[in-house]
Amino acid sequence: MYVNHYPNLTRAQRDPKYVYDLGNNQEYTGLHPPRDAKPKGILYPRAGVLGGCVSHNALIWILPHRSDWEHIANLTGDASWRADAMETYVEKVYEWLHVEPTNPAIILEDLAMAQHMCAGAAEQGWGIDLGPLRAMTGLGGLLMESPNDYKKPGRDGREGFFQIPLIMKDGARRSVSV
Repeated sequence: MYVNHYPNLTRAQRDPKYVYDLGNNQEYTGLHPPRDAKPKGILYPRAGVLGGCVSHNALIWILPHRSDWEHIANLTGDASWRADAMETYVEKVYEWLHVEPTNPAIILEDLAMAQHMCAGAAEQGWGIDLGPLRAMTGLGGLLMESPNDYKKPGRDGREGFFQIPLIMKDGARRSVSV
């Protein structure tokens, strides 16, 4: 997929990543295209798989709600898509796919992020009026919750403040292909 960041083509073509069609399945990328090149835009690769692709959505790994699986099963008429059947596959994926949360200490390096997280914790009932230690303990507890805990009763109806599970190992980004 090719996109233009600006409606003004001249402005859009100032981007060194701008791609031009040269014909015969050839392209030019850069600021000085040949005279007869046809503008295409900036290449934005997209994943075309069910649920997206972790390499294209920041390595975030969020499991769908049971109702999503049930909808697919009902839509296709194929019971193998039912949520109970999918849980078996999720367990198999977790055997080889390493998922971990972002290091929560990151908030110590970013005051704005810390303020947003504390505001979120306050909204969840862990406000500063409970005392700073209890507020921070509550925030820490909230960040230890996983939105992927599909065995936890009520998981699909829970709203809250969660750490985002990422596909990484020892803090290094990974991909399903690794």
